Amino acid sequence: MKIIEEKQNMDNAKRRALIEAAIQVVAHHGFHGAPIGFIAGVAKVAVGTVYLHFEDKDHLMLDAYRALEQRCLTAVMKNYPPRGDIRQRFSSLALGVIRYFKLFPEEFLFADQFLSSPYRKRVSPHFLPDGEVGRILQFFSQGAEEGIFKAMPPTMLLALACGPLIQVVRAHAVGYLYLDEERIARTVDSCWEAIARERGPACEGIVTAEGDVAQPPAFA
Repeated sequence: MKIIEEKQNMDNAKRRALIEAAIQVVAHHGFHGAPIGFIAGVAKVAVGTVYLHFEDKDHLMLDAYRALEQRCLTAVMKNYPPRGDIRQRFSSLALGVIRYFKLFPEEFLFADQFLSSPYRKRVSPHFLPDGEVGRILQFFSQGAEEGIFKAMPPTMLLALACGPLIQVVRAHAVGYLYLDEERIARTVDSCWEAIARERGPACEGIVTAEGDVAQPPAFA
């Protein structure tokens, strides 16, 4: 039994090494620059070992994405408050995503290319594991029903919230932008503003038909 267990552990270690190698190679060289032999070399295993764990390169890439997706989701949801203030819950999700990919830029670069490739059609259409889609979309649906978010379908709210976030994380991952905590906070605020319902002109000037800005009444 001990020998069998040791072999299973060794096999699992090789499988994990191949997944990590696939993420690393694709992040830096793209899918076309990631032949099986190259990935096996980075993982320090024989080429034939790849086919003991994966049917082909496509299955390796799909499993690598799903492993990455689950790791990210676990980290993001670790401190997520399932109930309470919508704004705090949104910030928890957005901050979790940014901070995770700041720590692991290669994982972002892999996921970014994966979701822009034909592989995209073979995973959840919501950029999330199937098991989590309902919970996340329900959050956006609740915000819209309560008048906190703009009156849009939850899938649109998710896309609008994630768009700026992904662009900023991408800029950081490729070295065009450095993300410190202040910039991360400002990114989260901007994503919130993209989907939050406007609260009216009480705190802002009102643009008149002539183009002048009229100040709100003193009692507003």
